[in-house]
Amino acid sequence: MLERMRTRETRFVEILHRALRSSPNNPYRRLLGCAGAEEGDVRSVALKDGLEAALEKLHQAGVFITWEEFKGRAPARRGGQTFQFQESQFDNPLTRIHFVGSSGGSSGQPVRVKVDLEFQAESAANWGVWFDEQGWAGRPLVFWTPTHTGLANRYLMCAKIGYRYVKWFAMADMRTPMDRLRSGAVHWLSQLVLGFPPAEPADLEHADRVLAYLAGMVEQGEKPLINTSPSAAARLCQRAVELGRPLEGASFLLGAEPVTPERRASMEASGARCCPTYGTSETGWVGAQFEGAQEHDEVHVFRDSYAVLPRALHGDGAAGPRAILFTSLVRAAPKVLINVELGDSAYLQRVDGTRPARAFGYDLTLHTIRSFRKLTAFGVTLAVADLYPILESELPSRFGGQVGDYQLVETQDGNGESSLELRVDPRLGKLNEAAITEALFRAISEKRSYYGFMTEMIRTAGALKVERKPPECTAAGKALPVMPAPARTKTG
Repeated sequence: MLERMRTRETRFVEILHRALRSSPNNPYRRLLGCAGAEEGDVRSVALKDGLEAALEKLHQAGVFITWEEFKGRAPARRGGQTFQFQESQFDNPLTRIHFVGSSGGSSGQPVRVKVDLEFQAESAANWGVWFDEQGWAGRPLVFWTPTHTGLANRYLMCAKIGYRYVKWFAMADMRTPMDRLRSGAVHWLSQLVLGFPPAEPADLEHADRVLAYLAGMVEQGEKPLINTSPSAAARLCQRAVELGRPLEGASFLLGAEPVTPERRASMEASGARCCPTYGTSETGWVGAQFEGAQEHDEVHVFRDSYAVLPRALHGDGAAGPRAILFTSLVRAAPKVLINVELGDSAYLQRVDGTRPARAFGYDLTLHTIRSFRKLTAFGVTLAVADLYPILESELPSRFGGQVGDYQLVETQDGNGESSLELRVDPRLGKLNEAAITEALFRAISEKRSYYGFMTEMIRTAGALKVERKPPECTAAGKALPVMPAPARTKTG
């Protein structure tokens, strides 16, 4: 990992060279041409001034990709020219396909992620540093997650650094036969080769089963590590407090959705530690929280593997959060990412004095990380773009009303419990709320094959409620069909 820190610029130059040679229509080749720049120009700036300086100059020259452009949803317009890209054009040409996973639905497209096991081996170094810094050696590892194929990436990476899971509670199974077959085959083979136990069913309604296992470990003097979503962890810890079964010494390794102050407080009330990570389907694991964090969800970026630049969000002032532009430095990564926005925003801060900065060069942190293109609840991610036609057309056509009468809002209660609120304008009169809820679930599940198990998780968790009130407006006075949870303005 330290060697990778020393070679950031040369690896970036290598990745750019490989991308430009992959195809005459490569997106980066076309954007560089539009900017009047050549590969040699970028190489010179990167090796002389540093990687971030080169990426900033590229960004200023128009060499960046927005989320909509990356997903093929909007054309890229630069310098009077217009380009239409597709996500497949960003595939790493040297990636070997050992198995295929799903992106998890955040993109709104049925995207399959090509998994090269070398990528997991490269990424494991970052988690190895994180685990060692936390002093977790010898502690048992438990998973409470869905059974999607991508979960194999997680436990294989942990196994690579010497952490073999002892229990896997399956929060939800895949809904379609093909997805069940794919995930079943990958997990069966991994478990057979590595001697791992199979997953045991335990959905959100059976959280007490998971709690009993973890509390039993704690009572026997063990300190388990539990990988799950923040929503599920918060619910589990609230239940632990209610039943008087503290989880003192347990640590929750969290990802897939925001770690809010309320969720963190719920976990810590049970005696457990809250340990956020951050990553995306397209990047893998970007960062994790180390000791001494100043913010509830603060993570140090693994700078040997990623470069991160801020990009202004529309209408935000200088003190607001910024969209994140990613550049991957991992040779076996599934995507070639150079200044690519993936729908998330955060506050960025340099922290030169921290232990990770001094020891490893991890001197950049992100906090108050939010998805501004997606809704999340209990580890489930739904693309905003997929929800618009349901709320603006399908529900009004069936139950009455028009555009602006239905709105889906992401909310959290004081304990960090995640939920989705479907607001229906009271002016529509008396309506069958149960029928509206069922229609919404059905419409979402029909959008994408993998949305089926996601909507079932939301239903099981009771995480959707109907409220008869006018739609919420943005600060600019707009009533959007979907309102993701806002990033909190930093105070204090």
